[in-house]
Amino acid sequence: MAASVLAHAGLLGLLFLAAPEPGVEADAGVFPISLMNGATAAPRLAKPTPPTPPPATPSAPEAPEVEVEPPAPTDVEPIFVDATLPPVDPTAEPDPLTTPAALSVAAAASAAAGETCQLDGWLQAALQTDPAVTLALAAIPRPARSVANAIMLWDGRWVAEGPVAEAAAPIRTALINGVMAAPEACRTEVLRGPRLLILPDSVGTTVLAVGSGEWRWGDLLVEDQALAATDGSSRKP
Repeated sequence: MAASVLAHAGLLGLLFLAAPEPGVEADAGVFPISLMNGATAAPRLAKPTPPTPPPATPSAPEAPEVEVEPPAPTDVEPIFVDATLPPVDPTAEPDPLTTPAALSVAAAASAAAGETCQLDGWLQAALQTDPAVTLALAAIPRPARSVANAIMLWDGRWVAEGPVAEAAAPIRTALINGVMAAPEACRTEVLRGPRLLILPDSVGTTVLAVGSGEWRWGDLLVEDQALAATDGSSRKP
């Protein structure tokens, strides 16, 4: 009995010794407990505090729906264009002033803007880019050319016989169309001696000689009209 009283008295003494001093906060998470046999119980841990969730991101406000009003009707009536093309006469001759040679000469004359006529240079440039002229030059046989590979095409009259006359018809047509498209001052200018037109072809370079003595480019049109009258055809002046 005495031993039990002594044990309880010792336990109370230990509790008083373990009490914290005034003004000092005790650890709320750990409470050491002494057992009767002198062993110390394991400390009791405090419950962990749950993490604070991040603040929610505010969602973007929805754009308000905008009503689109239809365009107001107008009083303009639709215009219907008759796209029917006039009938084409397959037997009609093409306009000589719309051929490649004529357009080339007309463009060169317009660029010169009234300066000195250079009709021989304009004609040479037009014939050099005409595919029909290139084919015609290739058809003229070598024996019909001079040693210098030159061909007299017009010397007051067009060459009317031989292989040159047969093959040079497209060249004559292109030359006439180019002269027709030139300004009148260029067609009536007095020239002396032949004009040489240098044209590249399959055999190298061909020189066309046009003119002899005193003459005008417009004389080619007069001669061409005379030839056209004999075969029943006609050309625009």
